[in-house]
Amino acid sequence: MVKSYEIVFEDISETKPAEILARSFYREGKECKIDIKRESGKVVIRVRISGKNGNGNGKRFKKIIISRERISECGEDTAIILDYPGKRFHKLGKNVWCINASKIAEKFSCSREFPLLGAIARTGLISLHSLILEIYNDYDKMEAHKRALAVRRGFEGLRV
Repeated sequence: MVKSYEIVFEDISETKPAEILARSFYREGKECKIDIKRESGKVVIRVRISGKNGNGNGKRFKKIIISRERISECGEDTAIILDYPGKRFHKLGKNVWCINASKIAEKFSCSREFPLLGAIARTGLISLHSLILEIYNDYDKMEAHKRALAVRRGFEGLRV
């Protein structure tokens, strides 16, 4: 049974990575919807992936929050992947994973959302291959290569 997910990018610097994620889901035959809103002065993007039963009609989504800051409350159905610049890659709790996305992004001259895409792929929700194909469809060869390497490092850096 495929579950329904809501991936929430909080306080993002670039919308393109969330669009790449949504197109990657579509490439893999998964239904998804993307919403971009400004909430509390921050840009928030929600990517909703429907399971086999639709699960978008008032039913709960399993939520994955992509954030820069530690979120104190983490419910049973919530996983949080954080950009945590102060520490090395590690897992903070049952459903909270951290990765130094800022450091990876700086190395490859891209936004911190790209390594976080790799971390999402590491959870098994999407394939790394689909993400990289969509990156190469969006950028010229050199820019795509840098972003693809950042995604791969994010994938390799997260231990789930």
